[in-house]
Amino acid sequence: MTLHLTARAIRRFEDHLTSASAVRIVPGSQWVTLHLDFAADIDLLMTLVSLALQDHQA
Repeated sequence: MTLHLTARAIRRFEDHLTSASAVRIVPGSQWVTLHLDFAADIDLLMTLVSLALQDHQA
């Protein structure tokens, strides 16, 4: 699964994104990839989708 985040969102949550084993930040872009294995990964996906929608609307 690939998700588009704003550069601001990636910078703001970079520590959390890089510490999550399911998340890979695509260097030099605003795309992050998620490898969904567990129920917790689905929760993370829902949080990131919500964040992406909020940031894109702002």
